Amino acid sequence: MDIGFKGYPFTWKNNQEGQRRIEVRLDRALCTAAWFAMFSNTIVFHELPLDSDHNPLRIEFEGLKSRTKTPFRFDARWLQKEECHEIVNRNWDAVGLCEDRMRKCEKELETWAKQMYQDQNKRLMEIQKRLEEILLNDRADDIIEEEKCLMNELASIWKDEELFWSQRSRINGLQKGDQNTNFFHSSTVHRKQRNKIVSLKDEDGNLFSHRADISSHVTEFYHSFFTKSDRIESSTIQDFPKLVTQELNDEMCIMPTVEEIKAVVFNLGPTKSSGPDGFTGMFIRRFWSRVGPDFCKEVQGFFHTSIMPQGWNDAHIALIPKVQSPEMISQFRPISCCNFRYKIISKILASRMKKWLPGLVSEMKAAFTRGGMIQDNIIILHEILHQFKNHRNGDWDMMIKLDMCKAYDLVDWECLDTILEAYGFLEKWRGWVNACIRTIKFSILLNGSPTESFFPTRGIRQDDTISPFLFILMSNTLSFLIDKALSRGEIRGIKLNQNCPRVSHCLFADDTVIFGKASVNEADHIQRILRHYGEVTGQEINASKSSIFFSKNTPEAIRNLVTNKFGFPPSICHDKYLGVPSEWGRSKKETFQFLLDRMEKKGESWKSLLLSPGGKKVLLKAVIQAIPSYIMSVFLLPLSLTCKMDSILKKFFWSGSMKKKSIHWCNARVLEKPKEEGGVGFRNFHCSTCTYW
Repeated sequence: MDIGFKGYPFTWKNNQEGQRRIEVRLDRALCTAAWFAMFSNTIVFHELPLDSDHNPLRIEFEGLKSRTKTPFRFDARWLQKEECHEIVNRNWDAVGLCEDRMRKCEKELETWAKQMYQDQNKRLMEIQKRLEEILLNDRADDIIEEEKCLMNELASIWKDEELFWSQRSRINGLQKGDQNTNFFHSSTVHRKQRNKIVSLKDEDGNLFSHRADISSHVTEFYHSFFTKSDRIESSTIQDFPKLVTQELNDEMCIMPTVEEIKAVVFNLGPTKSSGPDGFTGMFIRRFWSRVGPDFCKEVQGFFHTSIMPQGWNDAHIALIPKVQSPEMISQFRPISCCNFRYKIISKILASRMKKWLPGLVSEMKAAFTRGGMIQDNIIILHEILHQFKNHRNGDWDMMIKLDMCKAYDLVDWECLDTILEAYGFLEKWRGWVNACIRTIKFSILLNGSPTESFFPTRGIRQDDTISPFLFILMSNTLSFLIDKALSRGEIRGIKLNQNCPRVSHCLFADDTVIFGKASVNEADHIQRILRHYGEVTGQEINASKSSIFFSKNTPEAIRNLVTNKFGFPPSICHDKYLGVPSEWGRSKKETFQFLLDRMEKKGESWKSLLLSPGGKKVLLKAVIQAIPSYIMSVFLLPLSLTCKMDSILKKFFWSGSMKKKSIHWCNARVLEKPKEEGGVGFRNFHCSTCTYW
């Protein structure tokens, strides 16, 4: 496996300048998974070159050692032990809130588990030693019976180990029946190494390398980032139509029953990342008969008082690198990990809102609404771009593609509450929502250990079940402002033909595209709309990632005037929209080459070398074959491309690599047969893309 690196991304250059300059990463440090398990704090640094065209590598075997205690995590293996059930039952008999009882369970479970697995490791060594002795001696009947017992005990220990590493690997695609302990373990250590933060730089170039300094810098950055700005204006949303009826309010504000709460608990993912309390859904589901009534009582108490129970809304922020070898905190993506018990409340609110959402938002919003499909927006965009390319006469048209900067994180709470009130939601419902978003306590996970906690004053969490629905309602303000300007004749939109309705914009979550006439006057009106939208919601447009595309007949002078007014770069529209290329030329194969690159990258992953043939088959079917499915649902892929995809899949199945030749032991058609007919069950990519058409 590749240990990874910190610092400059390349290790060799050809000492040329301009377009002739070439830089690649040729030098790297490799190790086995077993070695890395022993020296998991190893870090490789790319140093500056002196008289060579290669960068020297500096390897530190200690790295950044954390002396802080890692948070408690409920272990799936404990559910198989009778002692775990006894500990939970004993501590749940105590008087107090769920928070207090869970803390008591946590302390006793940690003490018990530490001693138990120390004893289990000793027992594992004893079993292996005894089995070696048995294999070297004569095999009498009593010895054979002892061997069977020892093998069963050894299999139980191995099953525990596989369950432990599968829980920590975050891998969901592999099924039971194939022991993938090495794969799960390697996935875990590789992810941990990739996400490790050794040092950070601030905007002034100051380097922080000690944990205390990094912790202070990270906490200060996110505390400032989640602090509310002073800009808020509600005048533009006062004439919102009240779309929430009395019937809707009555249904939304019903007290949840025990049956509804139980259905939510067993619908949420039991193995998803836990929050600060460390208890996953599998704990509550397994012990539902014992702990369920108390959780139901506190959940119903929240809906009665609108007061969040103590500790329920605490959350960790995990930092996921957005680039390879990040150097600044802005190059990490913050993902919050909520407590499972909070997710119960959030899921109840989200489930009720989901039913009524389509009637509350614009028909141009397709995200998270029943009947709304992401493919609709893609097809509409491609039809309009096709007209842009062939538009030689008539009015000049333009398309503005907006990128919102940190859309969820910049949501203003006051504005959100004002919008919910404008829709007609009752104060009771808004009180529940405000309790969910305003009582959060964050702490940053720095290399697995939490930093000092803080309270945000703006933003909604991306992993919170209710967040997408709240964001849709808030961003529907933009649809309202655009539709209002369209009705006044301030903007024109686009009409593909006489029988089509006018299309002024397309929205999917925070992806926004606005269509209009390419003129300075219309650009002024759109700018005013975007400025008002930002003032009332706190949203900010990322000008560097936004772009403008013009119809073919638009004069160059008009293009320059409109582009300069917005400050967005002009686009030739080769970028992507909702993960799909906006347009292509004569060769579809070149346009969709990124699918082949993505499949090859997955196949060449070092983790795949640790898979057994059975595990390899499951990985191919669950991951590799799923990569082009989204594109296939929108476009018919060319035969030459699907044949290449089939070749990649078959080659990886037989050799475990994209670069290593091997014997194909049967015809490719045999692999595509169903398992019942003696095949493997791989789908033919050409047949798959044809099924959508």
